[in-house]
Amino acid sequence: MGGNKTDNTGNVLENNQGSGDEDETLEMTKEGELFTRKKRGLISSLQFFIERFLFLLYFLDIFSNFIEKTEKLIKWQDKKTTKTFFVFLICTFFVVTFLPIRYFVILGLLKKFARGKTYYQRRHTGN
Repeated sequence: MGGNKTDNTGNVLENNQGSGDEDETLEMTKEGELFTRKKRGLISSLQFFIERFLFLLYFLDIFSNFIEKTEKLIKWQDKKTTKTFFVFLICTFFVVTFLPIRYFVILGLLKKFARGKTYYQRRHTGN
């Protein structure tokens, strides 16, 4: 195996004696093994920055919309939505107050056991 090189796993790399691509071949094998930072040019670095900036901008937009809607809800600027929310809060208050949490736990367990009856049937049809 005159000019062939092997990597750490014993695989034979192609012969690159005359091509001058030895460094590229070694980088390609090390790329999967090591966590190295990619070498980027100016344009690709700018594109990477723009992608991250747009991602951040998207989530900041969602967050600011949520804050604005909450502010309008609290200040009663949108009366119909605020009344609907207020009725929802009153209903939630009565449900939580008069229905003990053990009923919710019992219903959850009953649903889990009812679903468990068909476990083997679902498992065999899925295979």
